[in-house]
Amino acid sequence: MTTTAKRLMFLLLPCFLSACSPKIVTIIHKSYPEIAGPDQIYLFEIGDSVPVSYDVIGNISISDNGLSTGCNYDQIINLAKNETSKAGGNALALTKHLKPDFISSCHRINGLMLILNQMPEEGNIDIPETPIENNTSFDVPVRKFKHNTLYANLGYSYIYSRFYLPSEATGNPKNGFDWQIGYDVVSRKGLGFGVLCAGYKSKYSLNDYSYVFTEPVKLDLIYLAPQFVLQQEYGKWIMKEYMGIGFFGYREISGEMSYNMKGLGYNLSLNIEYLITKTLGAGINFGYLGSRFSEKQDNLDYADNEYAGITRLFIDACIRLHF
Repeated sequence: MTTTAKRLMFLLLPCFLSACSPKIVTIIHKSYPEIAGPDQIYLFEIGDSVPVSYDVIGNISISDNGLSTGCNYDQIINLAKNETSKAGGNALALTKHLKPDFISSCHRINGLMLILNQMPEEGNIDIPETPIENNTSFDVPVRKFKHNTLYANLGYSYIYSRFYLPSEATGNPKNGFDWQIGYDVVSRKGLGFGVLCAGYKSKYSLNDYSYVFTEPVKLDLIYLAPQFVLQQEYGKWIMKEYMGIGFFGYREISGEMSYNMKGLGYNLSLNIEYLITKTLGAGINFGYLGSRFSEKQDNLDYADNEYAGITRLFIDACIRLHF
């Protein structure tokens, strides 16, 4: 693997590791300055009572992100208290608490972030109270989970590996057009699989050989691979990381003349999108796509440890359909 590929994998590694943190969703109804630190947030568990005089400033939901760690009850409550403090609240009232089970090894909670006009004190019986029960009407509104995604990505790509051209060639085939279409299916835990078909198009000219090459030489790369997928959702934002290995094809065409090579390809990419509607999203996609051919190009001298292949970076605009 090239040094650039290792650097890109290092940059994208935190995106893959983000799946280890519990998923936190907050909906803020009103904005207030911070009035209490996380350790000063008063906790009302399910079945407890709260003073009648309070203001709901937001909802919070903390759940398993698929590969979550650090999600025992105390850790989850501390995360919720921290979000309540940042939202300007001074109390947290739980409305739902799911304990670890066969679906998840984490504690999962929903709750209300509150501002109490008068904090409860032990032995104080003068404050009118009302029970907070496990009432799903207080739950954070959650978008119905969409398991399937169809997408199309279009944008720019740059070949940064060595690319051999005749000295008489004009044009820059290392800059070209990237296109990608794909499908993936993801579980509620954020783990999934899919398939990607990607291509690259560019061209250059051989003017001194126009009697042979009657048209510009078109460079056409194709890549087809299954992929491993990780997904995280943050409200209307969705982030996905992809890694795949598959078939890579190389072809140069000029009129009726063509030259082909094939080999093994591999890709690593990150997609960030915003949900425009419940089923339609748009965003950006960037990453790395490399290959290693099964043979070396004719009439070229290779170093002992050098192999034939194409490696390129891409950045695309994307449109996604979830269902």
